[in-house]
Amino acid sequence: MKKKLKQKIATIPVYSKVKEARAKRKHKEGSRTAYPPVYLNEHERNKLKSNNFPENRFTTSKYTLLSFVPLVLWEQFSKATTIYFTLIFIISIIPQISPITPWTSLMGLLFILVVAAVREGYEDVVRARHQPLH
Repeated sequence: MKKKLKQKIATIPVYSKVKEARAKRKHKEGSRTAYPPVYLNEHERNKLKSNNFPENRFTTSKYTLLSFVPLVLWEQFSKATTIYFTLIFIISIIPQISPITPWTSLMGLLFILVVAAVREGYEDVVRARHQPLH
């Protein structure tokens, strides 16, 4: 009885597609990275450059020196207030439309960006200091 039921299920088109998808996901031989053995209580032997162990470090800081300015600007320009002040600045550049000088609106925009950058930088430094050592 079970054998006949299994044969009927195997002929269903949906089941055969599921079976093919499962076969594709199975582990293929030779797809793993092999690492050298780890020797217990032999720190000098494990530190050899020939072992090529991957680094086991993690960081909780959000920025690096190179990525700080672009990421802070990206985050700030994804907020509505920064976009608003940018639009006000663009409108104030046109002298026929704006009753104020462009410097007035530029100072508001720069104030928001600088305060946000200082705050983000301070939080990242604090986050990096409280990172557990490894």
